[in-house]
Parts: sequence; structure tokens; C-alpha cells
Amino acid sequence: MQKPIPRQWLLSNTSKYRRFDPRAIVNAMQFLRDDNFRLMIVSQDYPGDWNEKERWYGTDYRVQKIPVEVQEDFKKALSAAAKDRPVDLHLPHRNEFIPTRLDVEKSDTKEHAKTPKLLRNDDKMRLWWKKDDSFWVPKAN
Repeated sequence: MQKPIPRQWLLSNTSKYRRFDPRAIVNAMQFLRDDNFRLMIVSQDYPGDWNEKERWYGTDYRVQKIPVEVQEDFKKALSAAAKDRPVDLHLPHRNEFIPTRLDVEKSDTKEHAKTPKLLRNDDKMRLWWKKDDSFWVPKAN
């Protein structure tokens, strides 16, 4: 059973950090080391010689040690000065899609929408949309 939460926590629940703690960030960064990580390569088109199969979905995969030369490249990149580091090696940028205003704009409707609208349907995804015109509460899945 879910616990009641304040309305302003509706989207984030307890997963959002409520106060900025620079020491916690510095402490967490100490765990990002060249000898302490897992590398996962995910691709729909990667032609690999898989030697294992995942038991529930039957997905082929392979587990192997990271080659020494790749580990050395990581070590070199992590120890380099910021200006010499590869441009793609950085912390994530600010996520502009995280909402800051959670108010729902109410508008009187004569008849509530019964079904969602299909906005996108292709080989990658199906995207449906239905405005909540009954409860007026923002929701995301």
C-alpha cells in the first residue's frame, strides 16, 4: 500500500533530493573510478557472438572482462584535466523536461473524454494521450 504524500511531491514522491548537499556530491564522485564500474553495451543491431541467454525473455547476451586497453583509456580520461578530457565524458546536463509547475489548467468540459487519442504509432512506439478532465491531477507513467 502506498503512503500518503504531500501534493507537491506528486511526481517525485520520495526519490527527489530535497536539499542541495555539495559534500554528498563530492563523496559520491569518489566512487566513480576506473577500477569500479560495469560497462553495458545495448543495441538492436549489434552483431555479437552471444554465449548466454536470459531465462525469462530469451535475450542473447555475453559477459566478459573489459579489455585492458579500454580500462587504460578510461583511466587516462578520468585522470586528465577537464580541458583535455573527451567532450562526451561529463555529468548529465540539467533535464529541461522535468516540470517545475504542477498546476493543472482546469477548463469546464461539457463531456469528459472517454478514450485517449493515439498521437504516434510506428515500429518504435505507440504514444497515447488523454487529458484528465475528471480529477484534474497531473500524472505520468
